[in-house]
Amino acid sequence: MNPPLRLWPVRSGLMACVLVGICISSARADKYDDLAAKYDPHSIYLTRSPAHDLLEVLNDGQKFDELSKIHPRSILEVLKKFLNDTYKSQSTGLAFLHVDLVSWTAGFKKASDHNGTLTRNPWNVMETKEIAIFLDEFLNGHIALEEARAFIADQRNKKQREILKAWKKILGLTESPYVPSSEVGRLFSDAYLLIHDASPTDLQALKAEDAELYQKLDFFRSSYQKDLEASLRGFPGFKNKSGIELFPWMETTEDLSGKLFPYSARQKFEIDAGVEAYNKAFGKQLKVPNLRPQVQVHLFVNPLQSNE
Repeated sequence: MNPPLRLWPVRSGLMACVLVGICISSARADKYDDLAAKYDPHSIYLTRSPAHDLLEVLNDGQKFDELSKIHPRSILEVLKKFLNDTYKSQSTGLAFLHVDLVSWTAGFKKASDHNGTLTRNPWNVMETKEIAIFLDEFLNGHIALEEARAFIADQRNKKQREILKAWKKILGLTESPYVPSSEVGRLFSDAYLLIHDASPTDLQALKAEDAELYQKLDFFRSSYQKDLEASLRGFPGFKNKSGIELFPWMETTEDLSGKLFPYSARQKFEIDAGVEAYNKAFGKQLKVPNLRPQVQVHLFVNPLQSNE
């Protein structure tokens, strides 16, 4: 006698769950194997400079929420706590993090360490695997950022500039959860210089390729320039005898666990102007990075030059 029909949906559902579980497990296992093949010698190293950017990303609430839709939130919390605890100052903080893609263990060195052994992270195998997958994605974004910056710098040295191609590279990074907001702002500053110094021929070529984008970028350029000039006018800088504008350096008054580099006031204004100009020109709502919580201003003066 055949089983009642009402039992088949239940059995089919259970079977489907089993099959899906096997497929997901297999796909994840393949990803772990791919990492081991990608990195030689089967290790991922996170050095201090990208670790700084990663710390900014993980401490950014909006980006953290976006990343938690891609990676397990608990894994991001583990990595965030580790970086906040160890990054610290350049002389005593994190030098690098090492993830072994064979034994699935992790360890790190601080700049102040005098021994030749790693301090082991207390992460289990699954935590280490998921952190490795996240670090791979983050480093891919970091490489794309450096490639975009290098492309823009190269274009500025050419007589004929590929403005449209440069802008597309920037747009691919503007809303990436793996790229810190401060670096996006710096890209916008680079884009302003690329457009501002472009020849009439390059601008006409851009207008012919994409008239709407040309208008938006022209508005972006003018907005950036006005916002930056307004910020500088309202800042108590001063000029020396040579007419060189001197600006204070911003230094943290307490240990902020490496959340900031000591951005100069001008760098801060340039980053702010870039993000704001992009938002105005393209109708976006990118968050302006907060690079100066609890700061103390110190004048940075060249002792070989006197001021009036």
